[in-house]
Amino acid sequence: MCTPLLHVILVMLALSIACGPTQAGGNPPASAGGAAIPTATRSLTIITKGEPAYIAPLNVAGSPFGSHATDALFAVGLVVDDQLNAPHPQLAEALPALNTDTWQLFPDGTMETTYHLRPNLTWQDGAPLSADDFVFALAVHHDPTAGAQIWDPSAALLTNEISSVAAPDDRTLVIQWTKPDYLAGELVGTGKSFGPLPRHILERPFREDPGRLLEHPYWTTQFVGASPYKLVRWEPGAFIETSAFDGYALGRPRIDRVKLIWNADANAALATVLGGNADLAADDALRFEQGALLKQRWAAGEGQVLFNITQLRYAQLQFRPEYANPKAMGDARFRQALAFATDKQGFVDNLLGGQGIVADTMASRDRDYYPALDQVIAKYPFDPRRTEQLLTQVGYSRGADGAYVAGDGQPLDIEIRGEQENETIILADSWKRAGIGNHVAVLTTQQASDNEYRSTMPALTVTKNMVEDSTVAKKFTTALVASPDNRWGGTNRGGYSNPAYDRLSELYYAALDHAERNRIVVALVKIQTEDLPGLPLYYDLSATAHISALQGPLGNIFWNVDQWEWRG
Repeated sequence: MCTPLLHVILVMLALSIACGPTQAGGNPPASAGGAAIPTATRSLTIITKGEPAYIAPLNVAGSPFGSHATDALFAVGLVVDDQLNAPHPQLAEALPALNTDTWQLFPDGTMETTYHLRPNLTWQDGAPLSADDFVFALAVHHDPTAGAQIWDPSAALLTNEISSVAAPDDRTLVIQWTKPDYLAGELVGTGKSFGPLPRHILERPFREDPGRLLEHPYWTTQFVGASPYKLVRWEPGAFIETSAFDGYALGRPRIDRVKLIWNADANAALATVLGGNADLAADDALRFEQGALLKQRWAAGEGQVLFNITQLRYAQLQFRPEYANPKAMGDARFRQALAFATDKQGFVDNLLGGQGIVADTMASRDRDYYPALDQVIAKYPFDPRRTEQLLTQVGYSRGADGAYVAGDGQPLDIEIRGEQENETIILADSWKRAGIGNHVAVLTTQQASDNEYRSTMPALTVTKNMVEDSTVAKKFTTALVASPDNRWGGTNRGGYSNPAYDRLSELYYAALDHAERNRIVVALVKIQTEDLPGLPLYYDLSATAHISALQGPLGNIFWNVDQWEWRG
């Protein structure tokens, strides 16, 4: 039996499919004789949730949409992570090994790592790619004007630990580190691997005016990389077309052409896939309910739908006094009261058909340290009585209608911002049942793209966070506080600052021993659950779907895109 929402989706799909697929889609067009073009030349069409702001090899400050699809097509570095976060050499021949001549730790705490590039690397315009392009990339990264505009603070955390990069020859890169960091052996702590920049294209504009480097069309319509696919055409607001790069380090991709399209409406994205106008849906183009419906429609084997726990849904809380409303947001007891008033199971039941998992922490439950973590963290089951006890301690009492009021008689009214209306409504209902007055503000696409707006919320914003250890360990550090100085690019949007947390984060990255890092991350997450810089809600199930003719996707991380192929 369909829910009302599913019924609406089915009607929309029927109307969409009845109109027939257009040639913009993934189905091979018919020739004059009626025969489909060979699959070897068939284009792959990927639909994502949003259009990228830039095509760039590292995190770009101000870019609102992270995209696994865009990264897979255009990003390239020394190393690439697979779907299990295990590093693999990409432009490099091999990973450095600790206590060898490729990774040395010195008595003064500094380090040196050495990477050897694969032979005969080139840029997509035919120019040679050498170790000097990495040296140039670090110079841009460290520039006080260009670096601050091009890479956000989360990317800078790792590369700021690099004191120098030398290129003894075209294929050798020697990196000097100011302190120990376990990510030095893979250089993927920025979210993407440390990549080169084309010195033959960008060096002159960089020297002339570093502050305007981001305005260069290299970052968008004239992008030249060394990635699996090269940019053919970017029609803003419509699509991006790419073609396979013959000189890619790991070999020419097996699919000749890939096209990116996007739609923020998950129902419209579902209709696009079912109408034959996209071969793969990625990057949150489909929500869980659309993915579940697609799985039903594809029961006969027309395609595959993969559900992965890749992100946490949580509430980012405001700590800056100049923005916080109510002011009690700065009191841990108030934040804990909100946590006890949150019925997390409601998200799982209403959004994921009861198949998801509530979240007690920002960490992934599949990590080897999670059993130890589970024993020490603070937990907040739905308990309005505990909410009442804590709110009473900070000066609130119940009014005649059962809702909480402050000492001056003003009713408690919290703005709940959210990227998805259904989430905000569920949270609002939960809090109202506990007596906490609130109102909902669903972010528009423009607001969701405005980092300043996202960072100056009065109380909280329901959003997402990747369930990766490196993200958990640095998410709420003072260095990542979003501010005008970093163009509001920091991921710590609520302005949380805790010296003990900062120190543990530093120790985490400096610990080269895996067991020691586990002990530190347990202590880090314990602080998170007690002080609540963010309120974990539930682990989201991300739907990635592709038609059966496409072979290769392993989930929502497309690190192996060069190996994908058409079957038959």
